[in-house]
Amino acid sequence: MLRRYFLAAIAACAVAPFDRFAARAQSPAQTAVRAAQAAFVAALRAADGSAIAALLADEFVYQHVTGNDYSKADIVRIFSTREITVDQAGPIEATIRDYGSVALSFGSVRIAGTLGGTPYAGRLRFVDLWRRDADRWLLVHRNSELLS
Repeated sequence: MLRRYFLAAIAACAVAPFDRFAARAQSPAQTAVRAAQAAFVAALRAADGSAIAALLADEFVYQHVTGNDYSKADIVRIFSTREITVDQAGPIEATIRDYGSVALSFGSVRIAGTLGGTPYAGRLRFVDLWRRDADRWLLVHRNSELLS
């Protein structure tokens, strides 16, 4: 009986490292969404309206930390005119769930910038919904809250 438990323990130890590796493995969609998410944050930091627009679906809605809902046109305008800035961001800690043509990303990122000229800083917790559009991923919806 003791021998059976001993063998089971050895087998569990031998398999455990592979389980941790498998948990970190990502699908091509997860990798692509993670890259799109990083590009989105970089575009916000750069106040690059064209790059922001290229990553957002036409039906995009952002439920912002201010309590306001913003459309794609709103976000492009607000960030490219620097009404809201992202001066520091990273690293992004996100879990990405791949559902085929849709992906859900949720997590947090340390962030700092200005909102209407007033400085803000903290950990931004977010939920993003991405949609596959041919060979790229577009952000359809974002909800966030700023934690201290």
